[in-house]
Amino acid sequence: MNNFFIYNDEWKQRYLTRDILSRDWEMFIDEVKTRGVGRDIYYFPCFREEFCDKVVKMANDLNLWGKMGHESYRTNDTWLRNIGLDDVYNEFIDEYIVDLVEYAYKTADNMNEKGLSKEYQFAQGNVESDTVMTENFIVKYIPETENDSLSCHCDDSTYSCQVSLNNASEYTGGGTWYTKQETLLKPPKGYMNVHPGSLGFRHGARRVYSGNRYTLVSFIRQDIDWEKIERIKEEVRYAEQKQSKGQSTGEIGRKPSKRSGT
Repeated sequence: MNNFFIYNDEWKQRYLTRDILSRDWEMFIDEVKTRGVGRDIYYFPCFREEFCDKVVKMANDLNLWGKMGHESYRTNDTWLRNIGLDDVYNEFIDEYIVDLVEYAYKTADNMNEKGLSKEYQFAQGNVESDTVMTENFIVKYIPETENDSLSCHCDDSTYSCQVSLNNASEYTGGGTWYTKQETLLKPPKGYMNVHPGSLGFRHGARRVYSGNRYTLVSFIRQDIDWEKIERIKEEVRYAEQKQSKGQSTGEIGRKPSKRSGT
């Protein structure tokens, strides 16, 4: 008999999608794009519906909803540990999400395929860390209450993950709004979306007008140098532009001189 609170192969086969189990990240991770530009917000099928239904039912049965330690923002949450699932979920994050995030933001394999210099690949330590600290909680948005939405904010995390625990057809309104990216994200049930927890990723929860909306949120803290990641991505983009114009790449990130004849 399956034990919901023991993380093992049986648990993974029962509650995780085949996509996640495959670890073939490039085949199922989608990036949010506006006007054709990637926004470093990723979403993908992660959990089966049974997992989502169990989490919602257990949280509602326990009925420990309230305002937790996030004093700056009014939220209606319960810790994942309240339903006894925190350890299991952290094992899942360690085994799958840390690697997935490394792939999404590091893209070293893509740079190899394009023949770009290994000198400009991300250092292995940029995304990987021996210590991964997590803060996992379930959020319940209830219409016609002070808990029907969440004002825009930036997360206190290295990167944040959010799982949709029910489908958008079960409520009206809702969704996660990213202000700078001008994107409203309402993934299907069981999907996870990931974004960096930096100032460039201000976001909030749009108001629900009917039905309840449930999400499972994780603040994950690792030692990642986001500025370096963005700088290297810019260097890669510049090198690709030169390649597409038939120019020699030379040094990646070295821009042409403004002086004539050089």
